[in-house]
Amino acid sequence: MLRVSEAAIGRQMAIVVDGKVVSVADISGPIRDGLRLSTTSEEESQALIRQIAVVPQHVD
Repeated sequence: MLRVSEAAIGRQMAIVVDGKVVSVADISGPIRDGLRLSTTSEEESQALIRQIAVVPQHVD
């Protein structure tokens, strides 16, 4: 399982559903828990994607 350290702050992380990249998130702080989230339905996955999409994106 991939884990993100402080060295990755400011970089991007792909959001993958069913083996396809569906969104990209900027890492704004250390992530202490595992990044893999298992959902039980497509509806739950889409809700998670919408929630991530409203997070302000970092602009270089």
